Amino acid sequence: MAKLNIPERYRSSLSSIRSLSEQDVQEIRSILDQVAPAQSQRSDSDIEISTDPRATLTAVTTTASRAHITNFKQILEVLVTLYEIKSQRDTTTVEEFVDAVCDAMEGLDSEVRLPHEQRADFAGKLLTLLNAEVFALVAKTHDLATEDERTFCHARILTDLRPVFGPNIEEGPKAMLAMHTLKLAYHEQDSQKHRSFYVSLGAEDLQALKKIIQRAEDKAKTLNAAVNNIRLFGIPREKE
Repeated sequence: MAKLNIPERYRSSLSSIRSLSEQDVQEIRSILDQVAPAQSQRSDSDIEISTDPRATLTAVTTTASRAHITNFKQILEVLVTLYEIKSQRDTTTVEEFVDAVCDAMEGLDSEVRLPHEQRADFAGKLLTLLNAEVFALVAKTHDLATEDERTFCHARILTDLRPVFGPNIEEGPKAMLAMHTLKLAYHEQDSQKHRSFYVSLGAEDLQALKKIIQRAEDKAKTLNAAVNNIRLFGIPREKE
């Protein structure tokens, strides 16, 4: 397994896990286990999740505001990052991954360096926190959802009026044409560059696009009945 490099912005939060009590660790794990499970098994107390680990993090920290743990949000942020890294290493077990994290923390030359005598205790706490199955599934799902060559970033539709002139321009426009320009922005997987392109749309094109999007949403919703015992990502939770 390749050596891990812990980004500096996460080192302090990761190191603070060492000082968590066993009760704190179990409380965090309990919160992570509340992330919504299979579609048919969800209850009102479940935390709603999406394919974006960062969006799920926001839901977790908002819903779990009762947690009175120092640096709670920062610890969750570093856990999300670790889940994301782990999800990209299919052949690496959680135990092997924790060992790599410990190696990286022991190798630091700063006050947050992991003393060797604290390694076993730190590793045990990480194993508990990184074994929240459903939360780990979010990171893996996000990895799969962003595996394509290009992934959607955002969109915008610009609307303008275009004058239509007759034979004599001096007489001014005889009519106006309403046109729309769709801007689609995306990320390139290989280069990580942010790009965009523009497509002209007329009124009929807008209606066609609306129908296509609605059809895609309807198809996704019908999958609920087919896989009601499996957590189905990519479909908004129905409002009751």
